[in-house]
Amino acid sequence: MLHLALALLALQAPSGARVVIQRMPAAGLEAVAGVSRRDPSDILHVGAFDVVFYTRVELGSVHYPRNYTGRIWYATSGDGGHIWIERGLALDHGKHGSFDSAGVFDPCVLRDGNGSIYLYYAAIGASFNFRLEASSRTNSVSVGVAQLSFGKAGELLRADRLRAGPVLRPSSKDKRGFDSLRVHDPSVLLRDGQFHLYYQGLPFATETDRSAMGLVVSENPDGPFVRGTAALPALALAHETVIWPHAGGTLALVSQSNRGLYWSSDGFHFARIIERVEGTLNEPGIARASASQQASAIWGLHVARYTPDIYLERFEFKFMGEIPTPPVTLVPTASEENRAAAAGWLAGGSWLDQHADILAMARRRPTDVVLLGDSITQNWGGPGRQVSAPGKTAFTNYFGDWDAVNYGISGDRTQHILWRIDEGEFQRGRSQVVVLLIGTNNIGSDTPHEIAAGIFEILTRLRRVQPQSEVLLLGLLPRGENSQDKGYLDARETNRLLAAFDGLPRVTFRDLTPQLAGDDGLPLPELYNADSLHLAPIGYETLAKALQPEIARLMEIHAGR
Repeated sequence: MLHLALALLALQAPSGARVVIQRMPAAGLEAVAGVSRRDPSDILHVGAFDVVFYTRVELGSVHYPRNYTGRIWYATSGDGGHIWIERGLALDHGKHGSFDSAGVFDPCVLRDGNGSIYLYYAAIGASFNFRLEASSRTNSVSVGVAQLSFGKAGELLRADRLRAGPVLRPSSKDKRGFDSLRVHDPSVLLRDGQFHLYYQGLPFATETDRSAMGLVVSENPDGPFVRGTAALPALALAHETVIWPHAGGTLALVSQSNRGLYWSSDGFHFARIIERVEGTLNEPGIARASASQQASAIWGLHVARYTPDIYLERFEFKFMGEIPTPPVTLVPTASEENRAAAAGWLAGGSWLDQHADILAMARRRPTDVVLLGDSITQNWGGPGRQVSAPGKTAFTNYFGDWDAVNYGISGDRTQHILWRIDEGEFQRGRSQVVVLLIGTNNIGSDTPHEIAAGIFEILTRLRRVQPQSEVLLLGLLPRGENSQDKGYLDARETNRLLAAFDGLPRVTFRDLTPQLAGDDGLPLPELYNADSLHLAPIGYETLAKALQPEIARLMEIHAGR
């Protein structure tokens, strides 16, 4: 963990931005003997009042104070959430035999562009067996929706279920899916006229702190919701999350596991933009108005503490320093390049065609070694790659005894590798060693700190999709024509930062400058092409000699685990 702390310290944003959470009483929703109030929804402003929904469970319920057999109640506040009046029941259990007949909980509210208000909630049916909580398909948790109608004084007039069944069920393909057992904690945003339903997914026989956030999308409030193929890439293990629109994108505050403030331009691919969060939140819901108005402090309600009689309290969180816009190196992006043969893609076509070829290779079988990177990696050639390959002979001579594959694409930057990981290049095939070389194409557009941050994000996502793999992280190869060349200077500074990653779990860093450069650190001309950037065949021979024993050592470590 010392190396991890050093790595994060090396990448700390110069702005020193942080999120500070303050907690305070919520009068009217404080502790009451024999009553549990939890799972507060986001808070909507209706008329002159703020309205919150929450799960209420009373002593005598099965497994009190847990929320499964709860009912959804609501309360209103006229002073910005400091004093609340509990109004009463909002949504009861469903009819006998329905998917929500035994419990409704985890409420979430949304007002659409027409002013209609919807209540999304988690639910269990009568077949739910608390003794088999994490091992039985009958113990699934689903998500339903109702439409709400309010009076002028903020009173709830009606809550009408829009469907007899759920709008979201656990995935049914197999038990390995991140959301194969339960879908709960819904949070819904409007984006480009569509309903984006975020939720926590839980697989079979897994503790709550291993949950991950998923996303489904629909044109209508009651579905059908279209499911993606995986958990949100940056928010795996993100429990206790609040999410809201910001600056044309989406912000997510995670105050427990994977703590930080995350930003996404598309609502799916998230990058952490603030690491430091002071304070924690339990089952939080925010006042949407305070977030949409970008107030100096965003407030909401959360669970104060998990005593036998659970209760709610108010919180505020403030941003100390400006919310930084994440550097492009951290934002997964697909390349729009279509350079055909000029990129060394002998079959022509686009960058996406190259990604499709790699995806096809990834789905065939597990591999010993994956080479991941840009044109310097692509130029190794290898099985299945229709590309120019000055490193082909060295690849065969030094890596031929292993089942090695080449995932290099010319022109790639850190953001492109992030996109490729998120879009499945490592979802199926399992590898023993991943050799990562990326970042040189970011030079000129991004600072060394930003490049290193992007590489750190790649390591994080590789660990998520290939937890058993050893990663051999290579420093940027020597480049530049003289010691004042920006490429030369930025590559050296980036490598200085990357050295802090050596010793992260299953990560080995190696800087191969001594093998490829002279005493002045400049590329040896005989090993490079005329551009002092790309390797000649003899350069690949030199690189392969240095890599082979490192890969062999990591293969032995992998085999011994």
